Amino acid sequence: MASQTKTDFTGKITVTPTDNSSITVDASPTVTTSSANGRGIQTKVTFSGTGDGPGGVGSQPVFGPSSSITSAYGGINAPKAQPGTGVTISNVYGTYSRVDTGSLSGAITNAIAVNAAAPSLGSQVPTNVSGVVVNNQGAASETQAIGVDVNAQSGATTNIGVRIAKSNTYSLQLSDTGGTAAGGITFGTDLQVWRSGSATLSVTDGATLSVGTTAGAKIAASASEKLGFFGVTPIAKPLLATGAGHTVDDVITVLQNLGLVRQS
Repeated sequence: MASQTKTDFTGKITVTPTDNSSITVDASPTVTTSSANGRGIQTKVTFSGTGDGPGGVGSQPVFGPSSSITSAYGGINAPKAQPGTGVTISNVYGTYSRVDTGSLSGAITNAIAVNAAAPSLGSQVPTNVSGVVVNNQGAASETQAIGVDVNAQSGATTNIGVRIAKSNTYSLQLSDTGGTAAGGITFGTDLQVWRSGSATLSVTDGATLSVGTTAGAKIAASASEKLGFFGVTPIAKPLLATGAGHTVDDVITVLQNLGLVRQS
């Protein structure tokens, strides 16, 4: 495709390559600037009128390869950071999104910086669909790698770090089955909860369960639910008979069945 340069356009710009170039539009200048917020490509479109769904930048490629391929991308952001000796870039963002608002008298209901919308599927249905996939961020010499990092939320009437609605199967799944603390949840830096075996939940050795001093807490909500301690088979709430013929041995038997005591 021959290079063409034009500085003033009126109306829509349509690019139709005359050859089969793998790149349709290529903007690759070298920019030296001391001004903040330099941009390689910038759009500042003002939309007015009553049309629904305007968008600043739209991309909808169609992928129809003639043979099998591994991946296809609707959009690619891959900035390269390479500061020179003695120079530091504090933060490099692959993608930076936010919502700004004006100061007029109209109303805005929801402001969403990133939205993974539901797919629009034809007769070709993927086997697996994910809204967001975060691949491994760790590499040698890094100090810390975090897949998803949510900063403290404050300032609103209600502030929530992460909210998950009910799903048909699981609302949240920790999929590791290795049975170690690394596959569980860490509260702060000293308390961990994890799946240590089939239908088995473990906590950090030395942990304390605090239940409060006002209403306290319940373990098992009804008499028909079953409990067992120290590895015994769980049983429902025992019924302890009283009256003639019943002795303290009955109490000991109940406690043994619960696993709370044993006799030598």
